[in-house]
Order: sequence, then structure tokens, then C-alpha cells
Amino acid sequence: MKTIPIKLLLLFSLLTVIFSCEKDDTVINQRSYLKTVGLTDAKSFVRQSLEKKNSSSGDTFITSISDEINYEDLTNTDEELAVIPIKTIYKHLYSRITLLEIDGEVRSVVVSLNPFENATPSSFSGELLITDTEGKFLKGFKIENNLYVAEYVNAYKASNIDANKNHSITKSTVDCDTCPYSECSYCDLGSVDLGIIERTPPPSLYVSISHMYPTGGGVAETSSNEWDLGGSGPGYTDNTPEPEAEKPCPGDPVKNPEIVSSGASGKKGGTFGCTRQGDTDCSPPFDKEHDGMDIKAELDTNVYAMYSGKISNIRDSFSPGQYQIDSYGNYVIITFQINGNTYFAKYNHLNTVSVVQGQSVVAGDIIGTAGNTGNAASAGVTPHIHLQVFNSSWQSINPSDFLNTKYDNNHNPISNCN
Repeated sequence: MKTIPIKLLLLFSLLTVIFSCEKDDTVINQRSYLKTVGLTDAKSFVRQSLEKKNSSSGDTFITSISDEINYEDLTNTDEELAVIPIKTIYKHLYSRITLLEIDGEVRSVVVSLNPFENATPSSFSGELLITDTEGKFLKGFKIENNLYVAEYVNAYKASNIDANKNHSITKSTVDCDTCPYSECSYCDLGSVDLGIIERTPPPSLYVSISHMYPTGGGVAETSSNEWDLGGSGPGYTDNTPEPEAEKPCPGDPVKNPEIVSSGASGKKGGTFGCTRQGDTDCSPPFDKEHDGMDIKAELDTNVYAMYSGKISNIRDSFSPGQYQIDSYGNYVIITFQINGNTYFAKYNHLNTVSVVQGQSVVAGDIIGTAGNTGNAASAGVTPHIHLQVFNSSWQSINPSDFLNTKYDNNHNPISNCN
């Protein structure tokens, strides 16, 4: 029996340790290839996307972008994926923009799910479509009970008709009557059978980062990282449109708007005109002018556009609860027209603003959240929207004339569309 010299054993052990360290370093280097996109950069991306969408003269693939940004886990890394809910021209799809920094570059794609009738939050059946933010096809899959069973392939590239063409899913060149897919334009892509992937029981629905962000030679460095489309964040069922009953009547900034009482002046002090006790602007006993209407709104609840129009000005520099004397805090101004006449509606004391200047809005669109910025941050003040309406000469007029909800002599709501 041969005896291995002790020096050889020591050398072998040392090499093993060095190899292990190098392997660990490789894993670390692969992990550092990915990086979370910070909240500031993610918000900047949303703002720039909104500005680009609003400045576009033609139709766009993305029709609306939420101001909500979620951070969701990836497998095999501590880095997270920034996820932003959106809507596209395919209104029935549950779509999200995902942001991730890869090798120092912020990458963005749109991930859309089309659930079939037998889909459930724990077992997804349907289609997964990955595009860029312009709607150009990157990857597509058919899924049954969380198992990938088929892949959509760009038929143009597969057949080398035009290897440089990144075909848009927004146009179709085939006969829709013979198309087997849920969207006729998918038929331009073609399909290839993947075969059922055996997994028992099926886990949550995951998608590989290498499928979401094709990186050429760097694909292998993202192949071990996956995103759980339903487990770590909101499932596709969260895409159910908000019931109409939950939105306010057109002409109201919140559902069932109530007038806020204003100290000794009561609810009358929350209405427009010479309604408050105080200065000598008007005749006593209510001799202080109130230039708007105070409408009760719980903190951080949605505020809606009363009428369709355009965002003509915003201010969003205040933090929630930040006080400044004689200040309206954060606000949004919407220019709108009725019977050919131009008006301006100003929503004051907001905590957050979810629109940008120049953006077009439709009655019922969310424009921000109610808050207590400006002088509404004073102790004892009920959170509210100080609503102002101006005519084309910027003269204050009674906001109540523009509300759907009407009030009795005691300033209590008596009628609205609900």
C-alpha cells in the first residue's frame, strides 16, 4: 500500500481551498451583475415614461402607468426587481413594467399575463408575453397549471426573413379567423412545442430573468435568477378593474363628498363665499371670505379628476404633514371646458401627486392622494381637499356649482349618482 506524503496532502488541501474561494468569488461576481433600481431612479423612469406618452402624437402601446412601485424578490440573489403596474392596448392583460440594473445599465420590459378561464391565483393557466415598452416582442409562452408547455417564437427572425426586424405585436398580417391564440397578432410570431416540464407539485409561476432581459453573451449570468410572478407580489387577479361604484360620480373629487366643519363657523365655514367668522371682508356675523370648498377626504385616499381636461400645473414639494402658514401645500390644477367655457379646478392639501404637467386626464382618473400638506397640517384640522374653481379670468367661483353631489340648507349631501 502506497503512502501519500504529508506535503502532498497539504498541497492538495490548499488547492482545494483556493478553488473553493475562486468559485465563491465567481458566484459573488455573478450576483453583483444584477442590481436593484433605486426608488428615486424608478420614480424618474415613471415620470419620463408619462411625459413621453403624453407628448406622443400617435397611439402608444402603454396607455396608463401607475405611480405605485413595488420591490419583489429574485431567486439566488439579494437584489430585487422594481415592478410598476401599467395598462396597455390589450386592456384584458395584466401588465407590469419591470426594472433591473444589469451590468450597470437599467433595463426595462413589459411582462403581461393573459389568464385562461381555469386559472387560479395558485395555479396559473394562460399566456405570458414579454415585450419592450414600445410593444415589440421579446418572449412569449403558453402555460398550463404553472407549467410551460409552448413558446411563441418571432416567425420573422426564425425564418430569417429579416433578422434585424423586431416585430411589433400591435400589428397583424394574418387571418384572425384561423389564429389559434388569444390575440390575433400572436400568430405573426409562430409557436414551438416545449413539452410539459415535469414538476410535482407545481410551484408558483416563475419567469427567468434571462427570458426577460436578453443580454447576448451575458444570458448565463442571469439564468439562475427567477421572479415569482404571483408569490412575492400581487397576483394577476389584482388587475381586476376598480368597480365603477367605488369611483366617485363624474363631477365629484371623492365618493360621497362631505363638507368639513370649520370651527365656530360650522359646516357653513367649509363652503364658498362669506361664510366664516373672522376678518372684515364681508358683512357680519360671517365676515371672512372662504375662496373654496373644504371636502372631507381620509389621508392617502385617492382623489379623482372631476372633469376631463389637461393638467395645467402641479406642486408636489411638500411631505405629508408638512406645515406652512397660508399655504395650500401640494396641489393639482386641471383646465377643463363646459359648453365652450374654460375653467380651472384646483385640488389643494394633497399628500402625493400622481400626474404630470401637460398630461390629459379623463373624469374619474386618479390625480393624487388626499392629505394634510400646507396649512391643513395644523393640529385639529380634519383632513380635506380645499377645492377651488376659477373662470377663464381666474376669478374664484363656487365649486358647489360644478359638483354632482348637492347639499341641503344644513350643508349635508342630499343627492348624487350613487
